[in-house]
Amino acid sequence: MVDHREAILAFVREKGPSLPAALAKHMKMQLLFASAHLAEMTETGKMKSSWLKIGGSPLYYIPGQEALLENFWENLGEKDKRAFQLLKLEKLVKENDLDPLSRVAIKGMKDFSVPVVV
Repeated sequence: MVDHREAILAFVREKGPSLPAALAKHMKMQLLFASAHLAEMTETGKMKSSWLKIGGSPLYYIPGQEALLENFWENLGEKDKRAFQLLKLEKLVKENDLDPLSRVAIKGMKDFSVPVVV
């Protein structure tokens, strides 16, 4: 069996956060095998998967590429887009100052927001 892990890491290092389908196409392998490799690499800590889903699939990225996930903000739902833009503008928001919809949206955007407890 061929070990594709280094080629997968090189692809994601070059392209940034990627979907399993893009990786499968690049590697000329079935989507199921690409997804299995990504899941195994995520389990071992070589890769991470996003909470953000595009067409039901998470993005896979190398630790340290978290900031590149912002390139995919347009794939968020409408309420999440507004919350994302608010976070980009304000950098830090107080939960009590948010309307309930924004509060829920920000808590659900785990790729873009980090709770700070004071």
